[in-house]
Amino acid sequence: EIELAKPLVIVALGSTALNGVMGGKMKVGDARQERLKQASGIPVVATYHPSAALRVPDRDAREQLYQTIVDDLRKAADIATRSER
Repeated sequence: EIELAKPLVIVALGSTALNGVMGGKMKVGDARQERLKQASGIPVVATYHPSAALRVPDRDAREQLYQTIVDDLRKAADIATRSER
């Protein structure tokens, strides 16, 4: 499917998606700190699944996680924009 879509960047939302795309066992928190590439060479941005932010009971922690997800999505957009040039 990835070969057919030819994405400029892959965003892995959560550990299940991350492990599926990368083909191994990784933690999102660790993967966020790395420059990842899928086997075909496509950049991968790992972030938390949005539902994780909805489950955080503490308001400040929930807002912080939400902002982390938004920052990661912006990072993916930046990678895609640079790849288009």
